[in-house]
Amino acid sequence: MKAINFILLMFFFLTLDVVHATDITSCTTISSPGYYRLVDDLSSSGTCINITSSDVIFDGNGHSITGTDLDDTYGIYVYNSAQTLTNITLKNVVLSHWNRGIYIRNSGDVAIQNITSLLNTVGTSTYYSSGICSTSSYNLSIKDANGSYNDYGILFWNVENSSIKNSIFDDNTYYGIWLRSDSDNNIIEDTSTLNNRDGMRVTSSENITISNSNASYNSRYGIVMRSSNNNILENVTVLGNTNYGVYIYDDSENITISNSNINNNYHGIYIYESNNTAIKNNSINKNEYYGVWVYGSSNATILENKINGNNQHGIYLQDTILSIISENKVKNNIYYGIWLYNSNLTN
Repeated sequence: MKAINFILLMFFFLTLDVVHATDITSCTTISSPGYYRLVDDLSSSGTCINITSSDVIFDGNGHSITGTDLDDTYGIYVYNSAQTLTNITLKNVVLSHWNRGIYIRNSGDVAIQNITSLLNTVGTSTYYSSGICSTSSYNLSIKDANGSYNDYGILFWNVENSSIKNSIFDDNTYYGIWLRSDSDNNIIEDTSTLNNRDGMRVTSSENITISNSNASYNSRYGIVMRSSNNNILENVTVLGNTNYGVYIYDDSENITISNSNINNNYHGIYIYESNNTAIKNNSINKNEYYGVWVYGSSNATILENKINGNNQHGIYLQDTILSIISENKVKNNIYYGIWLYNSNLTN
């Protein structure tokens, strides 16, 4: 009897939620808490859905919101200049032909689920046209999103404690994912960034974990970290990028790359003027030039990797000191398996 009563109670609340949904039939401003449901496809020459209240669920219900390729327009804009918005859910909607498909600004505890945001390519470099963009926000959860064929798939600018999971950011003009300017403590997991200029780029951000993800066949780099510290790449696939598979540079510190496949790029891994990098238990094979190249750095650890069949050197340390190279399988590289140029190892 208790189980039946519980089921009836849950059914009541679910029914109540549907009954109290506010139907949206045109572009509008949502200024009060509640559950809002799109009931038709929308189009507009200006920003379509403005959310200025906390505690809002916006359900696109599978419909589309289409812009007209104009600067400074957004499909969905979450922002209130008077307060930080919290507890927002955006789901089940297709956005296209905006400057930014979704723009989350100065907000927290935002969930983005089952969103497709594509063909958002208008705007100057100031506006960073993107499928999903967020600035000065925290606790974003992005899951089952598709942000392809934009200038940038997803852009975080000073966004903390957030996650991007089970999503696709392919075929963008510039970067699939860009975390920049103090976008700290973020997770990227089970996510694809293929056929962009750069697959994933992290700039001046710390405590980033990228795992079980794919950054392949990009026209420049697979994964880039610039001036970024304490970051982890684990179980990533980085194949066939035109330049570097993984590029760590400009005083990045304490980067770990492990259990990953980094093959068939121009260079596999390039560490430039960055210290305390650990490269462990990876397959780094058949890259066009070097498997691992460390330049102007210190305290690199290269341990238990398979580094085979690269067209130049397997491991090349240049102007690098106090490093460890141990228990690697390095064979069938065209030139040297391991070459130390003006470099030394620890005892």
